[in-house]
Amino acid sequence: MEDETKIRIAALAQMLWKEFRTVVELPDAVPEAVRLQLMEEAYAEVQLDVNEPFDDDCPICRMLAAEGNWTRHFDFCSGWCPGCRILDWCEPAGRRHSAEEIAWMKEHGSYPPDWSPADELTRYHLVQDRAPADGAAGN
Repeated sequence: MEDETKIRIAALAQMLWKEFRTVVELPDAVPEAVRLQLMEEAYAEVQLDVNEPFDDDCPICRMLAAEGNWTRHFDFCSGWCPGCRILDWCEPAGRRHSAEEIAWMKEHGSYPPDWSPADELTRYHLVQDRAPADGAAGN
């Protein structure tokens, strides 16, 4: 069964690329059964939306489409971690959130009450703007 799943995943990856210039990118840790399900859903979605290969708001996408060189990319990340189907295997979420926060998000479908994306952005800027220990100029 495991080999059949791997074969089906590889076949879907080829079909998505050859038929629709679409790439599916998932974290390596995503189990094969979940990977297969998501890729099958991506294939079905692309078949329905074949005339919408790119983001209309993206100038680079419009340029590539005009040249006939567009591609479509699925990573199943909306930027909203609660309710994410690959949250358990998502490396960026794992770096940003503790195991307890991830469990909270899965149970409640929202971010923990004491967590805020603004807090994370503030932490990022504090790190970027601090002076290096050797006294050299900061970022």
